[in-house]
Formats: sequence, C-alpha cells, structure tokens
Amino acid sequence: MAPDEPVLVAPRHLAGPGDPSLVIQPLQAAGWVNLSRPDSAHLLYASPFSDRTVALRPVPSACTPWWYSTGTHDRQPWSAEFGGNTPCETLAEFTAALLHPVPDTPAEVWPLLTAANWRHYDYEQDDATARHPSGSLVMSRHRPGSTPADSWTAEAAVHLGTYFWNAELHGVPPHLVAAFATALTRSEPVLRAKGSVLDPYVVTQTPGERHEAPRRTAPLRPHSASPGSVAASPSRRAGR
Repeated sequence: MAPDEPVLVAPRHLAGPGDPSLVIQPLQAAGWVNLSRPDSAHLLYASPFSDRTVALRPVPSACTPWWYSTGTHDRQPWSAEFGGNTPCETLAEFTAALLHPVPDTPAEVWPLLTAANWRHYDYEQDDATARHPSGSLVMSRHRPGSTPADSWTAEAAVHLGTYFWNAELHGVPPHLVAAFATALTRSEPVLRAKGSVLDPYVVTQTPGERHEAPRRTAPLRPHSASPGSVAASPSRRAGR
C-alpha cells in the first residue's frame, strides 16, 4: 500500500495529528479573527471579543506542545496546551466548545469516562485519575492547595515513561474540560494517510475511502520525534 493511501486508524488517540483545518475552519466560520503573521507557519486566532485565543505553533518535536488556547472564566485566566501529535479530531471538540454558550450545568468528567469503561482512581488531596480500557490513555485531575482552580492532564502512552502526546489544562472551565473528556472517549477510527501513522504496531489499520481533503489552513511540519522517544517529564507522578 502506498504511503498516501488512506487508512482508518484505531484507537484514535494513537493515530497522529491529522488535518489542522478541522480545528481552524470552525473558528473562521464563527468569525474569529486571524492574527497570524503572513510570513510565519504559526497561527493565532482570537474570538470576536478577544477574550479567547487558539494558537498553533509547530516546533521540531511534535511530542512537545504545538496547540495553545487561553481565555478567562469568572474573571480568572485559564490556559490549555496540547502536544503536536494530539489528534485534530480531539482538539476540534475542545475548540468547538469555545463557540457555544456555557451550559448551566456542565457534565461531570468522571461519569463521562466511566460510562466509556475507563477505570477511575481517587487519590489523596482530591487528586484523581481515569485510565482508558487499553491502558494507553490517562486523564488526571490535580487540585493544588494554593488555588481553587483544578489542573488536568492527559497522556497517550504505550510504554512506561514515554508518550505519544500529552495535554495540560490549567484552570480551564468545567464545560471545556468535559468537552475534552468526551472527545477522549470517542471510539470511531479516524482517517489518516498510511505513511503518517506514528507507530503501525500499536494501532489497527483498515483501508479507508479516498476523498478530497479540505484545504490546509497552514503547513504542518513532519513530526520529527518518533512516539516513545521522549521521556515523560520528571514532574509527572509515577503511576498516574
């Protein structure tokens, strides 16, 4: 099979980044302002009232953050960052939630995950973790004593101490965290070019239907670091 042949990849959290237009085009359609420099591969979009942003800043290693989002909630700033190998289908659900009104009662994260057969673990000091049935995806919450804002992390990994991508959400509003958690529970395979699959030995690939891909909003540099080649941050707690 040729490298550009389409394949359906599962699980999607190990499928690789995909097409950034899935994230950017809905922002454009919603009237977000393009603040990107025309001579740069980086992208920056701001909401019509400039109170939320989404940025794409490619760097040589896709195992480090490429995507960033910021905003305010209850007059407090929040931020989120996602590794370059985070599937754009997952990111698109998070950024789509930026375009809708804040619900009166956001969904609870742990019930969303356990309903998808994730295993939930509570730790001391209000820390908690849930693990994907395959063991290759983890979402964790940490409540530091010095601030009421929760911090969340997600890591997609297939080897102890190494990862495909990770995400960090600091003070992010509950409805956006819930949108991200919901995206992580999706089990439908995603379409990729065969040659772009990060590690063919840890995913299932089936032939996919060729279709015309949407026009890219910006070039994405190839992921230069293979999955599993970057050690997890020493600050991450073992077993989380």
